[in-house]
Amino acid sequence: MTKSQTRRRVLELGGSVAALGLAGCLGSAASGSDDGATGSDGDVGGATTDAGTLGTPAPEAIVSIASIPSPSLEPGIVHVEVGGTVTWVGGGQRNAVASYHPETHGDHRRIPEDAEPWSSDLIRDGSRFSVTFETEGVYDYADTVVLCGTHESFGNVGRVVVGEPDLDGEPAIERGADELPGLAADTVAEYDARCREALDG
Repeated sequence: MTKSQTRRRVLELGGSVAALGLAGCLGSAASGSDDGATGSDGDVGGATTDAGTLGTPAPEAIVSIASIPSPSLEPGIVHVEVGGTVTWVGGGQRNAVASYHPETHGDHRRIPEDAEPWSSDLIRDGSRFSVTFETEGVYDYADTVVLCGTHESFGNVGRVVVGEPDLDGEPAIERGADELPGLAADTVAEYDARCREALDG
């Protein structure tokens, strides 16, 4: 093999490795693929949960959050009772969640007016972060990690529905999804439609 052929082969291999490395960031997020159901006593991220489907609040819910092969939240929407707890369980090296609120993430409030904003540190493989929700309403949040792009812009956003809220007047619904970046807007628009179908019916 000549020197130029060897160099070309090294460049080809380097490009392949780089493409594989970026695949975890550039893949589409799976955050909107579940309606909140894990089944009774379902197993999510190695933990047991009684999370119900959207429209049937449960005392607790577990969300599996991962960064590989692409940023994902499973399920994307959970529904808990007032006083219920949501726990995020890490399945990758770099994820973090924060409510949409000027004090924690973004310029706009997408949680109930009387609710406190929240944010996590890095959620790594096997680690957990929990929030107890005392105020009824709809809470939108984002995976705030930035690597080759923001996990948020890849659509890795989630929603917590607490209690049986009247969707009219909820900041997460009233603001619409257009202010969100990239695929986050499409994911939240899907959440809006699913919430209206389940809770306004």
